[in-house]
Amino acid sequence: MVGNRHVDRLAPDKCRYADSHTHLDRYPAAVVARMVRTARAAGVCDVLVVGIDAASSARALRLARRHRGLTAAAGLHPQSADDGFARELAAVRALLAGDDPRLRAVGEAGLDRTVAAPLALQRRAFAAQLALAVEFRRAVVVHSVGAHAEVAAMLADVAAQLPAVIIHYFTGERHELARFLALGCLISFGRLILKPGQEALRALVPLVPADRLLAETDTYPLPGRTTEPSGVVDVVQRLARLRGEDAAVTARHTRANFRRALGLATDREGLLSC
Repeated sequence: MVGNRHVDRLAPDKCRYADSHTHLDRYPAAVVARMVRTARAAGVCDVLVVGIDAASSARALRLARRHRGLTAAAGLHPQSADDGFARELAAVRALLAGDDPRLRAVGEAGLDRTVAAPLALQRRAFAAQLALAVEFRRAVVVHSVGAHAEVAAMLADVAAQLPAVIIHYFTGERHELARFLALGCLISFGRLILKPGQEALRALVPLVPADRLLAETDTYPLPGRTTEPSGVVDVVQRLARLRGEDAAVTARHTRANFRRALGLATDREGLLSC
């Protein structure tokens, strides 16, 4: 550890994968440290830790400061869009204004018709976060459940002003995918593509251009759930099979896309150093 920051050495040619969405801030510190070690041993050198409110966003940033390879996103999940959302967003804005290079995105922001938060408040919170992403020139990590058309409509007004838009854990249909791609969004697939009965979702994977594809685990604590960032290797391998390409090619693309979207350094060939 250097100062307050863990530094794990791994040869650049062993750094192959990126996990574009986790909630590692919800785990004890010792568990996070183990997950990071396991991930790096598997070649997962880039992991985004995503906030769902001001407190979790601050925790995500602290983790990114502590562990090499972690970056943070700060934002307000649709389920957190209650009457106090303006106060929460003020705290998120303060984090962004700190201009920490480890805070690379706004989110998890969007709309979700399955949660209790009123849609009117969700819309206001989402619009405010899109404005923050424009103001601070950050990518936005988008949560969209049961609201793809409305999310796309709101993105259409600002997508051209954003460094990148990441559609987290995409589960939509072909026409919804086409709409997001037309807006220039990156599409992130999670472990759902590994599960039985998801043929329709798997059929969409080859339709995503190589420079728009991301992989994620959406790691968060849930009883009986053992997902962690190292599991993104399985997602990438399945993506590769569905696309009819070598897993090393898919890994290269998804990691390069991740780092480009977040404004992280790349080398001359688009390969990435750890």
